[in-house]
Amino acid sequence: MSLNSSKCRAMTFSRKHKNSNYSYSIKNDTIVQCSSYKYLGVNLTPNLSWSAHISVICAKASKTLGYLRRNLRKSPTSIRKLAYFTYVRAQLEFASSVWSPFQDYQTTMLESIQNRAARFISRNYSTHCRVITLKQEHSISPLHVRRSVALLCLLHKYIHSTRRSTLPLTAPLRMSSRLHNHLSFTRIYGKTKAFNLSALPKAISLWSDLPDCIASIKGSRFFSRTCV
Repeated sequence: MSLNSSKCRAMTFSRKHKNSNYSYSIKNDTIVQCSSYKYLGVNLTPNLSWSAHISVICAKASKTLGYLRRNLRKSPTSIRKLAYFTYVRAQLEFASSVWSPFQDYQTTMLESIQNRAARFISRNYSTHCRVITLKQEHSISPLHVRRSVALLCLLHKYIHSTRRSTLPLTAPLRMSSRLHNHLSFTRIYGKTKAFNLSALPKAISLWSDLPDCIASIKGSRFFSRTCV
């Protein structure tokens, strides 16, 4: 496979204050170093902070929601709700298992888009009506709950798949039926909160807290519906 060096980029992933700079080349053409790069729809940065990605998708989702509000003002509630799920929420949740935030302000930033959408769907912009009530009326789950379910579903597919990749998952040395299900894994801990709440450690923690009756479900769709 031949690579076009002009379209290639190099990035060093590290949280160190000072990193060793290496020069990479393809066929004597030096690859340009970059500080951010969009790959498969996810904006990557050297320190693996998802602030830039979340800001980008919030801005894009906000513009899409504004477009829907202008063009679907007279549409029935069901159409406005479907449009939000299809065009806005899909943007806010794309690949969220990878970049799910752990900082409150980022969680609030994402949920604020859905709060505006809930008022758009119900046509209720009164300050006397709580937005959480509107979301409950239209069965709109909080985004952070849906991200946790999506992460659990991803690990569920790995556990019950016949084609497993290599992941550092081991059963705990001691298991208690009160604290673990029979498919639990040893929890992964690091020195920083960012690592402990990243995708794999968080997925293992959520999975180990599931009751045995849910962790044993093999059907992915039934598992997803049960977790919601």
